Parts: sequence; C-alpha cells; structure tokens
Amino acid sequence: MNKRNDMIIECALKTRKFYIPNDGKMKLQFFHVDDLCKIIEKIIETRPKEHILNVGNTELVDINTFIELCYKVVGAPLEKVYVTNHNNQRDCFSFYNYEYILDLSRQKELLPEVKNLFEGLKESYEWFRDNRNEVVKKGYIEFIQKNFE
Repeated sequence: MNKRNDMIIECALKTRKFYIPNDGKMKLQFFHVDDLCKIIEKIIETRPKEHILNVGNTELVDINTFIELCYKVVGAPLEKVYVTNHNNQRDCFSFYNYEYILDLSRQKELLPEVKNLFEGLKESYEWFRDNRNEVVKKGYIEFIQKNFE
C-alpha cells in the first residue's frame, strides 16, 4: 500500500465524498509489487540484451475509474466532487498532474501476464485493513476539509 492508495481507501472507509481534480479523465498506469518481483527475477534468469525497460500494468485507467475501483474494493458508496478551482493538484490528490503512459513492449516479452488492477487493489486493501496504523499518512484529507468542505 502506498500513500496514493491509502488516502483513497481511508476516504472510502469513512464513506467520505471524494474530491477529484479537474474532470478525472487523466490516465494512470499502475504496477503490482508482485509483478515487479517477477520481472526482476526474469531479468536475472534470462539476462536479456536490453535490460532497461518500463514496467506497468497494460490496463490504463483514468482517475475516475481508479477511485471507483478503490471504493468498490471497500464496498462503499462513492460521491464524487470535482475540484476545478485549485492550481496544485498534489495538495488534495496523491498524483501529480500529468499522464504517464509507458511503452511496455520489452516487459511483455519477459512477463506477458500481469496482475489485474482490481485484484491488486483488493490485496492492497486487505493489507491496509490489517496494518492501518503502520501507514504514514500525508495530510490530504485535512487539506480538503480546510479548503473544500
């Protein structure tokens, strides 16, 4: 679990409205730590000539979909609020304001299948639920309460 997911899960657990920057259509790309370990193992085993490669889930999602999946994992209703009057997205949301879409062709040669995003989120949520006190949180929720509610 990372600071990107934990804030969203925390909001879902508290059945809070979720404040989404702009229109929520910015694309995101994720990668599960299990798949990262698998790709490192493959690189060590096969020693490919081109050993520098991008890694990521082939499934691109926008912010809206990612938030919906996180709330679905928790089983919480989602009410979205779009924030269009704030310049610094990182104050209230855990991603920078830019899309990153990676060329995964080299990864696919070594690791053709990766973990489904929703399944990975379920695993992250289960870990978070059992280790909630170990997560160092950033003050996103406090910022939202102070500036948007």
